[in-house]
Amino acid sequence: MYLFSKNSRIISFFIVMLFISCASKKKIQNNFPQKIAQIYFQQWIGGQELTGSGIYFYVQFEKPLNKEIQLEKIYFRENEAVLKQENETNYKANFFQKNETENTSKINIPTFYLTENQAILIYTINQKSFYFKIENIKQKELIAYPSVGKPRK
Repeated sequence: MYLFSKNSRIISFFIVMLFISCASKKKIQNNFPQKIAQIYFQQWIGGQELTGSGIYFYVQFEKPLNKEIQLEKIYFRENEAVLKQENETNYKANFFQKNETENTSKINIPTFYLTENQAILIYTINQKSFYFKIENIKQKELIAYPSVGKPRK
């Protein structure tokens, strides 16, 4: 004899799956654990036909990051890129608009529901992942790299 009927087992299964899926959702942080000086982006275009275009995304801190904090990725305008440290307080990501890149890929981020001027910064503290939502990201002037002129004779 079964302790539960077939219908109650199916309902129990779906309830358990619902709890598991809710528990696995990413919790968005409203505050970063350290003071950020500024966050902005700049669109850029290459000076030659095959150089492409993209967006530089900058995160600047007032002080160097604590050693236990590691910046991982930034999600912005349905793309992701790795943040690379430029100096003690500045980090930069490059979102390429070319077909082939090694650090950027087109992704679908339905759970974040981001607008054009929002981003998600993924960081870890002691190997635990956190998701910081950045609002009202400022845009700076376009960078237009010069083209290489015709060679002189």
